[in-house]
Amino acid sequence: MRFAPLPLFACLSLLTVAFVGCATPSQPEPAGLAGKTLLVRPYLIDGALRTQGIVNPKTAEDIAVLEVVPYVHVGNEVFWPIVPATGEATDSTDPESILKARMEGFDAQRETVIPLTGLRPHTRYRIVARAYDAQAALISTEDPGSYAEVSVLADNRPELPLTLPVTLIDTPFGATRSIALQLTGSDFFQLRATLYTVAGEDLVPVPNGSVVLTPEQASRRLTFTHLEAKTTYRLKLDALDGGFIVMATKLHDFPITNDDTPLHEDLPWAIPGNAP
Repeated sequence: MRFAPLPLFACLSLLTVAFVGCATPSQPEPAGLAGKTLLVRPYLIDGALRTQGIVNPKTAEDIAVLEVVPYVHVGNEVFWPIVPATGEATDSTDPESILKARMEGFDAQRETVIPLTGLRPHTRYRIVARAYDAQAALISTEDPGSYAEVSVLADNRPELPLTLPVTLIDTPFGATRSIALQLTGSDFFQLRATLYTVAGEDLVPVPNGSVVLTPEQASRRLTFTHLEAKTTYRLKLDALDGGFIVMATKLHDFPITNDDTPLHEDLPWAIPGNAP
């Protein structure tokens, strides 16, 4: 599934140049910054599915902060970010030392224009857009489709792409299945519950998918999250006696389809006692 892009048109221009049909606000060149000022208007693409299943798609309304970062070409198709104070390239990964423009409180209903300052003539740039939600989580892709290349020329007319793409990531698929154990029969000392994925004839333990319960705890509901689509899981229950010997074992399989709606089921088990 892929959602149609919003009807936004790119507007990339220098303040010193007027392009017909692309209105930009008149803003003075910031004092103390040499070079060019580039206005970037992103082109949003909602719902880039990366997993199977029915998921809640991200839309432009989920964007709380839109960040645009220019990288400068340093040779051999390598681009480095720019230091705000000097405009020079840096290989630093410190976000505080990198030039960026951040649109706080992003409003998807307006045509967003983000200014970038300090760009130089005769220079090739890669403009990268990143979108964050209200919890400061990155919700856009960082693949080659998430940036635009711009060359600033001597005549103040950069070679401009039509759009600066911002492709949003859907909510990752993660099904939830809860199982309420209804235990009768023989008394036990501990109950060990282990979750596996069924891969043909093999069983693969699920990371953090094992728990040991006392008889008092065993009446609670077992909840498994982040389950994968189109996967069959097997829950293995082992009832242990006071010597930690397995008294009885029960296996329960359940498939996860393309629906991530949380499901609940009751699982009755009459535990047999140890054979004499």
